[in-house]
Parts: sequence; structure tokens; C-alpha cells
Amino acid sequence: MPFEQRYIIQFRLYYLLLCYVGRQVIPYMRRLRRSAPQVQLAISLHAPTQELREKIVPTARAYPLEKLMHALDEHLEDPRVNLNSSRKVMMEYVVIRGVNDSDECARQLLDLLKPRIGKSGKNVILNLIPYNPTDVPENYEAPTEERVRSFHSIIREGGVLVTVRYEKGQDISGACGQLVVQAEKERKRG
Repeated sequence: MPFEQRYIIQFRLYYLLLCYVGRQVIPYMRRLRRSAPQVQLAISLHAPTQELREKIVPTARAYPLEKLMHALDEHLEDPRVNLNSSRKVMMEYVVIRGVNDSDECARQLLDLLKPRIGKSGKNVILNLIPYNPTDVPENYEAPTEERVRSFHSIIREGGVLVTVRYEKGQDISGACGQLVVQAEKERKRG
């Protein structure tokens, strides 16, 4: 491969963020770390305990939270992984009313993430995503803005970087999670 092509690929990989959830999450995390350590990692967490995580993400049974956190620790400690003030591992957390939005869940999540913020800086960032209503069997609901603020505050005051992704496109069923459900329904119909 010519130098120019290698440079372009490496340049683009540096700006790539890969988010994965599923049965092979840990092997894929390890493969990513070995093959493309410059790619930023995002992990779909969604719960601070294994029991709750299995209710929200059924595929979480394949890799218990303890093993997922161990794989995250391996990733954070690998010198090939380029983590700095602008590059962090993003932990995705969909906030669902009455399911995983309590102050207790926030404190449990803080306990889970705080040891992983890094000695030389904060290597992990928590991205709170208020749930967008979808047509799924579970009767999940979006959290109140007050609940999200309280959850955010507990995490931030505990020393973990945290952001809130506010939905856009909900009015046209195009917000996070809605398009996937809609596409799957259309695929099954057609």
C-alpha cells in the first residue's frame, strides 16, 4: 500500500469511534485493541449491575459485567491505546424511567466507573442518553429532565466526566434507537 493511502487510513481511524454491544463484545474489544488501537471505543453499558443489565440488554448474559469491566481495564492499561485529554473510552448509558434512573443506580454506576478514570486524567466519559420511546414489548418510558439532571449531578460530583445526549428527531421517529426498531419491523413485513 502506498504511503499516502496508509497515512489517510491512519488519519481517519484516529477520528473513528466504535460502539458495540452484543454477544461478542469482549473478543471484539480485544481485537480492536490489537488491530486498531487508534480507534476510540464506546461501550454500551446501560446498567450498573449484571442483573439489571440483563433485563435491559438480554445479550449481556454472554459476558457478565465483571468480565466486561476487566476487558475495559485491559483496554485502558494498554500502552498502544491512545487515550488523552480529548480521547476517552465512552460508556453509553440509556436512561430509562423507573428502570435505571434512580439515585441508587447513579451511585452504583459511580462506584463501577470511578476506579477507571485514570491516574493521569480522566480516561472514561459517561454519555447519558435519555430513552426515546420505541415500539418494543417493554413499556419503557423516557426519564424526566429532573431525573436526568439528578443522575448527571451524582456522577459529575463523584469525579467522572459525564455528558447528556439530548434527543433530536423523536417527532419523526428518527431518534436514537427508533430507526432500528422501525427498520426491523419493515424488514419482517416485507
